[in-house]
Amino acid sequence: MLYPRIINIEKSNIIIGILIFICILISGVLIAIDFLTDAKVMWSLISSISIVYLWVTVIYSIRRGSSIASSIMIQTLVISIFMILLDKITGYRGWSVEIAIPIILSIANVMMFMMLLISRRNYTKYIIYHVIIFAFNLFMIILFLLNMVNNIMLSVIALIISLVIAIITTIICGNDIKEELIKRFHI
Repeated sequence: MLYPRIINIEKSNIIIGILIFICILISGVLIAIDFLTDAKVMWSLISSISIVYLWVTVIYSIRRGSSIASSIMIQTLVISIFMILLDKITGYRGWSVEIAIPIILSIANVMMFMMLLISRRNYTKYIIYHVIIFAFNLFMIILFLLNMVNNIMLSVIALIISLVIAIITTIICGNDIKEELIKRFHI
């Protein structure tokens, strides 16, 4: 076959609509079962939030023109929000902010660094995402300074990982990063 198959947009929209309806129906059934069983933990909300997370991931992944770095950034944000909601639903013990989010930020930093190693020439396109992830690490420290987080150990480790990666990135791509920051921030 010489030409790519043309996707029928109407059929695709109908299928997506049916799948969204099924997900909403499943969430409704789960919430009804949760209320009927009088559970102490709102597990149906956890399931419903997971379904929403799945759809955010699918829609963002299907979207054309999104880069790997922006996908990492969006996944970092959405997973962090999901962890906070999960912690809140289960009685908020603070594990989402003290443990989960620092680990998520560390993984995001390492993934961004792997992108640097794999495609150094294209890395300047992704530097802004790296800066945003670094800012999130700083935000975690600010939360500790404002007494909103009790245990800072993992946040400090995540910040150190971020700093080490930033230093190595600057050594490897220093001039390219400088040019990109000047271009983006009009310095």
